[in-house]
Amino acid sequence: MQIIVMGLFGPYVYKDKKNVKWYIHSRQKKKTTIYFFSKDPVDAVHDMPKGYKVIINKVNGLPMLTKPNKKVKK
Repeated sequence: MQIIVMGLFGPYVYKDKKNVKWYIHSRQKKKTTIYFFSKDPVDAVHDMPKGYKVIINKVNGLPMLTKPNKKVKK
């Protein structure tokens, strides 16, 4: 069971099925913002970035942020 907790005053927290807390962090690289999960709550992002959703990587079981697929015009 996956639990997502959004605190009013704390950072965005994702709990996986092993009850491990993961915090979203961000880094700015030139014009692109990179989002990633870490177990360290220091400097964590307080809100879920708009347009992103949490998925679990099937290979290593870690949470990841992804944007929903856009429809491709033919």
